[in-house]
Amino acid sequence: MDLKGIDLERAEVIALEQHRAGKGGNRAAASPVAAGCQERVDTKAFKGKGTRSRLRHLQSEVDRLEQHMNELVAASKKMPAFSMYLALHHRSATGYTFLRWREVGGDKRHLSWEAARALCEQHPPHIRRWYMQLNAQAQHANAEHVALRKELRQLEQSSRGLSMPLYPRPLPDANESE
Repeated sequence: MDLKGIDLERAEVIALEQHRAGKGGNRAAASPVAAGCQERVDTKAFKGKGTRSRLRHLQSEVDRLEQHMNELVAASKKMPAFSMYLALHHRSATGYTFLRWREVGGDKRHLSWEAARALCEQHPPHIRRWYMQLNAQAQHANAEHVALRKELRQLEQSSRGLSMPLYPRPLPDANESE
């Protein structure tokens, strides 16, 4: 048996593949080990839309926004002459989180934006401006949260349709196999 010719031929194939790889060829074919045992592969086979990464990004944006809402709540409670503060509410059924004004005092009732503005009118101008800026930030955060949750829900619904359904395989009857 003459195996020297086979080894020489294999070395020539490897050298040829390395030469091709140097001219922009496939990286998998560039390695000497892969040349003999691995076929060329399409390196751009997976061109998905990145639904999972987009879902993770949106969820992190919602988390970031909820952290910002918590900061607004803490800031509203630090005002020295405060008569109302922001409270963060969660609706567990829908995941909706929103800010609303709450009165300080005996009843601690929730205030609408208009009632909060009327209560704010009793304060000096610099405190009134501060409350109005905080109110604008809270309303913007609420609107942004609604938009993010809507986009997240739509993406989750569209990604559910992409998965392949699994159907159970019928089991053969014991009588049929006999």
